[in-house]
Amino acid sequence: MSALSSIEAQELPIKQVNGQAQWSRVFEDDRDVEELKYLTLFIVKNPQVFDNMVVGEIQHLCIQDKTISLQDMAKYEFHGIVTYEFKEHRYKVTVSQITISNWDSTVGYSSLRPYIFDSDGNYHLAYKTHIRYIDNQFTEVFKLGSVADDW
Repeated sequence: MSALSSIEAQELPIKQVNGQAQWSRVFEDDRDVEELKYLTLFIVKNPQVFDNMVVGEIQHLCIQDKTISLQDMAKYEFHGIVTYEFKEHRYKVTVSQITISNWDSTVGYSSLRPYIFDSDGNYHLAYKTHIRYIDNQFTEVFKLGSVADDW
């Protein structure tokens, strides 16, 4: 499979960090930090609340987009560690240690990394569409406000 160009790769929200796939997105919101922290408690499992951060888990998150034409993606559940970091009028959500499990398999959890990156750490061109589906789903699940451009 071919790798994506560096410009295309910069636009993608899933990066390779410490050998693992990691998704990150920045959002804007006018609500105060305490209210935003409270809202995250309904999204993540096993939350740990800190001054300007909430850390928790996602479990059994499925792609719910009805426009998906790739039936295989709809068979996977995503798991991982979710971190919400808060600043005034914005917050960043990072999902790390992302694993997937296939409903049709007894294999258990697998790292998302080999599905997105080749052995040299480059994006698989064929999986660009999968990355967009994952990004759309994660954005919908984790947003409390509107998407922003910078942290």
